[in-house]
Amino acid sequence: MLFPEGVTDISELPFPLFYAIRRALIFLSFEELPKKEQPPRRIWLDNEKLSAHFAQIERDREEGSKPGIEGPIEEPVQNDLTRSIKRG
Repeated sequence: MLFPEGVTDISELPFPLFYAIRRALIFLSFEELPKKEQPPRRIWLDNEKLSAHFAQIERDREEGSKPGIEGPIEEPVQNDLTRSIKRG
């Protein structure tokens, strides 16, 4: 519906219209991200800030996937040391 008469593919569009549709699709895709990963609107048109935002998201995801020692241990090891601490 957005294409002018006779245009059947996005690659046939004049560049300004192609660019506008492509950008709109990118902006709409931000809504598919979890709320905390969505970039703020003020940086949508700033490619450097947008790249930095997604680089930070990627780093956060990598850090979140690393096993940590937070929280209780699911199945504690039973050995002489742990038994002596429990008696302590």
